[in-house]
Amino acid sequence: MNAYIVYKLITKSEGVPGISDRTYEVWRRFSDFLGLHDKLFEKYISKGIIVPAAPEKSIAAMTKTKATSDPATSREVAVRRARQLERFMRRVVQHPRLRVDCDVRDFLTMEAELPRASQTATLSGAGVKRMFKSVGEVFSKMAFHMEEGDRWFEQTQSHVEELDESLRKLLHLSESLTSTRKELAGAQESMSKGLSMLASCEESTALARALSHLTETEENAAALWAKQSEMDSIRFTESLSEYVGLVGSLKELFAERVRVWQNWQSAQQSLARKREQKARLELSGKNDRASALRDEMDEAIRRMDQLEAEFGDLSKLIREEELFAERVRVWQNWQSAQQSLARKREQKARLELSGKNDRASALRDEMDEAIRRMDQLEAEFGDLSKLIQMNEEGGYLGAMTYQCLYSGILDKLRSSKRDDDRALAAIHVSVSANQLVFQTSLIVKTVNEKLRR
Repeated sequence: MNAYIVYKLITKSEGVPGISDRTYEVWRRFSDFLGLHDKLFEKYISKGIIVPAAPEKSIAAMTKTKATSDPATSREVAVRRARQLERFMRRVVQHPRLRVDCDVRDFLTMEAELPRASQTATLSGAGVKRMFKSVGEVFSKMAFHMEEGDRWFEQTQSHVEELDESLRKLLHLSESLTSTRKELAGAQESMSKGLSMLASCEESTALARALSHLTETEENAAALWAKQSEMDSIRFTESLSEYVGLVGSLKELFAERVRVWQNWQSAQQSLARKREQKARLELSGKNDRASALRDEMDEAIRRMDQLEAEFGDLSKLIREEELFAERVRVWQNWQSAQQSLARKREQKARLELSGKNDRASALRDEMDEAIRRMDQLEAEFGDLSKLIQMNEEGGYLGAMTYQCLYSGILDKLRSSKRDDDRALAAIHVSVSANQLVFQTSLIVKTVNEKLRR
């Protein structure tokens, strides 16, 4: 028997072309999500669209799920993976091109079981092919080194490389912090059990009572450390992992542009060789073979022009896609700032009810800073939205004009507090309109599947 886990997806569609406005419920395996990512990547990477990175298959997680008999361990792995899959799907449906894709539509609405994805195994032939393809791309970069002539791409790629390195370091530190706090929670829980046993066999009533109070304190501390570790993992570590994957997708998009440029250079070299060969044939009097070679040269010229146009179009699309991704990032930070402000308000209300006015007063300064941060992100989101609209209406902006306009708008961010909350609601509605409202309810179900011979 082969056990695997399926996840229930609940999708509510509102005003999405090609999808009826209702709620859909489907069951999907983890390999189905990976198969969807592979399909989207193959279709859209050459069109300059950032395809969000899907969670990777982990050999350790697979071993825990299939080898362990502890249901708590299997559920922990499933819950963590469900959160990662939800982040992936939210990224997909936030993109205006991806959310209307036929594969995404079928994935979210088709109740029938999807065809089994065969190229998503942890150790598969497709994985080996991808590894050899990566090695081949490395050798291609060595053979055709691209001297970047576009200042915008040069600066952006340098920034992306630095960001990727910094995020990976921060992710490693965050994982270490989460693991340490989890171990601390386990150690304090063990200590509380030991103190409880000691209190039960203590003859002195006063000392036994003191040990019981200490046991309760250690239990509460262990619960707090465990909760803190869980929240660190959800809000910080998993968010960092998502951004590392997103930066990786952006790097793949830049690599696709380099690959198209290399093909263009290869076509130019091939055309040059054919011209030299044709000249030698004409000098040697072999006009029939030279005439046949002329047709090959015409085909090579058409191929070269096609690759040149593809390179230009891809460069333009990457510029637009990078700005759209920045807008999504600012919007998510804006939503996080709103949630943080709401939590601080609740905390301040609890402190005032308990009579801790000094701590409530100190929290008021943090709330004012959170409000300023939220207003700044709101203004930045609005400015980016206007810039994207200008780009769509006015066509392609030049590299330097584009960069200067973008930088100039961000330099003029407003910092004054807005009193009109209706502006927030209006922008929020404009973001939510014509996009999928995606929700997941984690209903983990282990399915036993007979091994196929």
